[in-house]
Amino acid sequence: MKNSKYILGLLVLVLVYASVGIAAAPSLTYTFKDVKAKGATETDTYAVNNAGIIAGDFVDSAGAQHAMILKGTTPKKIDDKTCGTGAGAAGISFYGINSAGNAVGWCTSTTSSEPIGLMYIKGKLSEFTVPKALSTEANGINDKGDVVGTFIDSNGAQHGFLLHAKKYTQIDAPSPTPLPPPGPSTTRVRSPYTRSTPPVVMMLSF
Repeated sequence: MKNSKYILGLLVLVLVYASVGIAAAPSLTYTFKDVKAKGATETDTYAVNNAGIIAGDFVDSAGAQHAMILKGTTPKKIDDKTCGTGAGAAGISFYGINSAGNAVGWCTSTTSSEPIGLMYIKGKLSEFTVPKALSTEANGINDKGDVVGTFIDSNGAQHGFLLHAKKYTQIDAPSPTPLPPPGPSTTRVRSPYTRSTPPVVMMLSF
């Protein structure tokens, strides 16, 4: 009987602490709004920093796609001659932006017909590829300037990567079988967060 009362007392204490924790948790309020770049027929947003500056792409009235950094409604247009101007998933776009307004992304090269990474740092756009990779897609950048994304190696297998201090680190989830490269009818993975059969979820802090 004493043990039962002791256990019951513990349960009551657990419930009290749980209720206090729930009551103390701040309520979150979300505001949703449409985002449209001025003069665009299509606006695609993929990332936002703490200042509310958005990274993505837009399609102009002539049907050309441009990477953009959007503050307010007027987009800052960024183009690269290697990317071409075709609209769609293969077109130029930014997928990550940090507090300094530096952005990363990728496009399909008109020369190799494979994705190439893009970095927009301090107002200057540059291309990059993981060494010996067939394709490179950059998807995130933190405030230290570290970049993450995915790449296809020379054997056709897909991996995640971290670019830190000009050094590339390959990132793979535990898996007995590497993922094959995506076929024409599939969509490329754009972040190094799943890579196994069956898929597993990964969390990467950088």
